[in-house]
Amino acid sequence: MNKISAKFPEFKCAQDPSQVPWKDALVWIDQENGVDKYFWIMSEEILYVSWTGGLFSVIPSSASILSSYFQAFTINSKNIFVGSKVKVGN
Repeated sequence: MNKISAKFPEFKCAQDPSQVPWKDALVWIDQENGVDKYFWIMSEEILYVSWTGGLFSVIPSSASILSSYFQAFTINSKNIFVGSKVKVGN
């Protein structure tokens, strides 16, 4: 995930959960070398999110630079948090 974060600054990360904007973001947790890392993308970058059968899909907003590269992307994590300001499609 660090390589993607380097290419696309829209993907943010931190080790401290107090730095995460929980209400305004889609957040997922991955472990790197036994340490939890929090990754997130802000709600304004997201048109909507949806999930089916354990697959969590993100559709980027047309205003986001991500929409120039992706129609959608999936997040594979055991812990995904959808902030209250993120639109859902289910």
